[in-house]
Amino acid sequence: MDLKPRNLTKSIIFFIALMITPKRCLTRPCVNLIPDCLLEIFSYLKYDRKTLFSCIRVNRLWCRLAIPILWSSPFKYYSQSYTYKIINTYITCLNIQDKVILKNLGLKNCLINMKSLFYYPRFLESFVIDNYTLGLKKWVKENFQNENLLRAQQIVDNMMMDLIFNDNCSLKKFKYVNYIEISRIDFLKKLSNLNLSLINTFEFLGHGYSKEMYSNILPKLFNQMSKTSRNIKHLSLYFPKTMSTKTMTTTTTTPTTSSTTTLTNSTTSSTTMSTTFNYYMIDNNNLISITENSDNSTDLDLSIINLIKSQNSLESFSTNEFWMKCSTEMIFNSLISHSNSLKFIKFFTLINFNQSFFKFIKQIHSLRTLEFKRFLFFEQFDSTLSNMIIPQNYLSQVQNIYLEERDIPYRLIDTIIRITNHSLKKFYSRRINPIILSSIKSFCPNITHLHISLEKYSDLLLNIIKNLPLISLYLQVRYISLSLKSCLPNSLKFFGLDSEIDQVELEDLLNNSHLSNLLIMELLNISDINENFRNIFIKFNEKFNYTLKELRLEKSLLKEFILLDKKELWNSRTFKINEVKNFKYTAYEEIFGSPYYKYT
Repeated sequence: MDLKPRNLTKSIIFFIALMITPKRCLTRPCVNLIPDCLLEIFSYLKYDRKTLFSCIRVNRLWCRLAIPILWSSPFKYYSQSYTYKIINTYITCLNIQDKVILKNLGLKNCLINMKSLFYYPRFLESFVIDNYTLGLKKWVKENFQNENLLRAQQIVDNMMMDLIFNDNCSLKKFKYVNYIEISRIDFLKKLSNLNLSLINTFEFLGHGYSKEMYSNILPKLFNQMSKTSRNIKHLSLYFPKTMSTKTMTTTTTTPTTSSTTTLTNSTTSSTTMSTTFNYYMIDNNNLISITENSDNSTDLDLSIINLIKSQNSLESFSTNEFWMKCSTEMIFNSLISHSNSLKFIKFFTLINFNQSFFKFIKQIHSLRTLEFKRFLFFEQFDSTLSNMIIPQNYLSQVQNIYLEERDIPYRLIDTIIRITNHSLKKFYSRRINPIILSSIKSFCPNITHLHISLEKYSDLLLNIIKNLPLISLYLQVRYISLSLKSCLPNSLKFFGLDSEIDQVELEDLLNNSHLSNLLIMELLNISDINENFRNIFIKFNEKFNYTLKELRLEKSLLKEFILLDKKELWNSRTFKINEVKNFKYTAYEEIFGSPYYKYT
């Protein structure tokens, strides 16, 4: 290894060590680790792609062991240049007949004579179809004539799907997102005939489906998976099918919709009450209405119920309420069948929320995290919920509550806080009012992670922060309170602040707060910073024996800091400075290991 000392002192130490080291130590051959040991070491580098790239250059053995890890999830992230190269490499793995077809179709790139060193699709364990699709469109556009793009895209896509999904498929994680530009009907039909017994994480987040997809293709796929894929630990489903209220009449007019996939209720023009429910979905930018009897579960509902029940030990489940109202009890009973293993539940959308919801959740004994994104038609149950008498600590098994959107009703938030009571450890919410703060103070003395957004500070909030055993605190508020510096608990290891604050106020906050255990700080909105901005944190770190390890700044703030700062970023007195993303009030990404596709 080529050692390059950075200064004279290190050079002198290096020279002395070289002179006094016995020659036998310098000439001793290196120890060769057995492949099993190397493989165990490489497994810890799974997310360190840069290091793995270095490992494959050491020797043949290291290359053979590191390549499967490096190529286990090539489509997990997307960038134009990176995903383009992945597609390019996969094309070299096609057989000669497929390459000839692509050449006759007008392939510009001379890949027909190239042969890959490894058969890379064999190593694929995680596949994200939306990232793959974006990369495929980029690759086709760069390598084919413009007049053949659509046909070439379809042909290459079919070849790639045959390459990835075959009888020797070793997929463990599969995320499916449908794109209207490429039809996936043939692919889904083929998928139902494959052996996906190794799948442990399955995300199916689709849109743009036809009636045939809901009534035939998807039920067949999920029924087949219930027979072959019994080891799913993490299951996520989203179907953009929203149930309207009971419609008047048999004659309906075409509803107006926006360009997004948000679905609206129909407009009717009659006076006769019907006993059916109307569903709407987008298919090729057209709104399709499906009328179903309210007393019967759909084939899709039943297939999902079978899929959930068939798993050996489901650990996390995320969904929107796509099912008929009459299927609600069966859906929840299928989840209750995993009451000793299911730890995480997220609802993207709930429509028919009522008091029975808590009764179902109560029976899932292993549940630790409950997350909500949106409620529809909540108003009709609001008064009922306010009159409910629910015992304290009713959901004593739930420890973490995540409330992702701002439009979740205050009354529901307050009810959940009251019935989780002393068990609540993590509470994340974009919507807080004084009543909720009062409930936290009275019923939840054991919260360790509090991430909230509110309009303004109050004495009640400061009192709560001071008395809770907080490990992590994130505050999104317009104006900061000067009293906050005396209320921050010594137990904090993470502190995030999104507030209108200038450099002088920040310095005063850090100088007068006792945060001796703080490891990470996030700052998203600071004005009037100057060249002494770094010194604020250096002084703070020196004060508490260099415990601060990481400072995260909002993107524009980080750029401004870099322009002002004249030193190298690594010279930060044991803490590093990097960018902070917008804070997420969701545990979904942590559970499934990749950002979810945002549907509204």
